[in-house]
Amino acid sequence: MGIGVIIGSNLFNLAALLGLPGVISGRLPFRKAVPVVDGSASLLMTLVAAGLLGGLISPHATVILFGLILTAYVVLLALPRRWIRRLPLPRSATRGLTMLSGQIHPEEMVERPMRAVKGWIPVWFIVPAIGVIVAGSVVMVTTAVLLGRRWHIPETVVGTVALAGITGLPNLYAAVRLAQHGQGATVVSEAFNSNTLNLAAGLGLPALVLGLGVTMPSVWSSLPWLLVLSLAAVVITSVQGGLTRLGGVAIMLGYAGFLGFLLREAG
Repeated sequence: MGIGVIIGSNLFNLAALLGLPGVISGRLPFRKAVPVVDGSASLLMTLVAAGLLGGLISPHATVILFGLILTAYVVLLALPRRWIRRLPLPRSATRGLTMLSGQIHPEEMVERPMRAVKGWIPVWFIVPAIGVIVAGSVVMVTTAVLLGRRWHIPETVVGTVALAGITGLPNLYAAVRLAQHGQGATVVSEAFNSNTLNLAAGLGLPALVLGLGVTMPSVWSSLPWLLVLSLAAVVITSVQGGLTRLGGVAIMLGYAGFLGFLLREAG
C-alpha cells in the first residue's frame, strides 16, 4: 500500500497538477526548457525507483543515485547568472541556463503578501501547520485502511487510487491557484518536483531503513504507466510551449486509462 501511494500519487500529480490547470486555463505558456529539465529529473528518479522495485539496485545505491540526481538538478537551477555567462557554452545553452536559474526567485504572487506582512508571525505558523498536516494524514490513512478492509477493496487500489488522490489535494489547490495567476513555469515545477521528492523521501528512505517487503505485481505493473505518462507530459508541454486545454485533456485521459487498467488487474 505504501509503494502504491507513492506511484499513484505521482500519476495523480501529472493528471491533476498539469492536466487540470491546462483545461481550466486554456493556455498557460512557458519556455520549453522548463518541462524538459524538470521532467528529465523526475524521469531519472523514476527509472532508479524501477530498478529498486525490480531488485536491480540496492536501497543504498538507490539513495546515492537519488542524491546525485537531486544535487545536479538543484545546482543547475541555482547557478548565479554571472557564473553562467562565464561558462564556455553556446549562446543558446547560456540563455537556457539563465532562464532556469530564474525559477528559484520568488514569484510576484509570493512577493506581494511577503511585503504586506512584517515580523516572524508567518514563520511561527509553520510548526502548527505541519502538526495539522501530520495529524490529518494519520486520520486519513487509518480511515482509508479500515474502510478498505471492511469493503474488501484491494490494498493496491486503496493506496494507489484513494490515498494517492487525497494526499495530492493540497498540491492540486496550489497548482490551480498558480495557474490562475499565470505562473505556468511554477505549475510545471510543482508537478514534476513533487514527483521527484515523493520518490526520494517516500520510497528511497523507507526502503533504506525498513526494506521494501513484498511488492505486489499490480504495483510493479503501474511503473510503466508512470514512465510513459511522465514522458508524455514532458513531450506535450514542451512541444506546445505551455499547458493547453487539449494537452491537459490528453494527460488526464492517460491517467484514466491507468485507473481502468489498475481496477481490472485488481479484479
